[in-house]
Amino acid sequence: MAISAALHNDIDTTFHEISPMRIGEREDELSAEDLQQTTERVHKMLDAEAALVGARNVYLGGASQGCGTALHIGLTYPGELGGIVGTMGHLLSCTPISRDWLSKKIPVYTFNGLDDELMRWDVWVKATYERLEAAGAEVKMVVDEGVDHGEEEDKWIRRFLTDVLKSTAGKKPKKKAK
Repeated sequence: MAISAALHNDIDTTFHEISPMRIGEREDELSAEDLQQTTERVHKMLDAEAALVGARNVYLGGASQGCGTALHIGLTYPGELGGIVGTMGHLLSCTPISRDWLSKKIPVYTFNGLDDELMRWDVWVKATYERLEAAGAEVKMVVDEGVDHGEEEDKWIRRFLTDVLKSTAGKKPKKKAK
């Protein structure tokens, strides 16, 4: 994690350094080095979790800046996942969408508000997910009217968990061959 002083002149914890902020206009510039370090660290965590519970029982998620980071990490992860969830965010323009990742058919769940002034859906965020859909990914998008940044995240996460738990009810993790 990087420490960012870009927000409100306070020091905030972020997943990668951003500068300068382009609130609501387009994607912020980011430090590729910070993003790579975070990606490598979380890939190791995903490996460890997958070894314990089975890869298809591991979900990765993030909100706002963490949404883009989670999507980047998930789409560059060489293993399997149960899915990726992102709220109030977007797919990073630097995130590759490989044929190998697409072949795994890992679902992506996204939740955004139409009144979000930071992540403006119609201005630029929608296009980032359309890039993912156009590549052939399974993207389940929820876009709610009258919702600003951070207002419905608790409801969205409950909805995501309810949907995922229904779809995995009764399934047992696959054990590794010895």
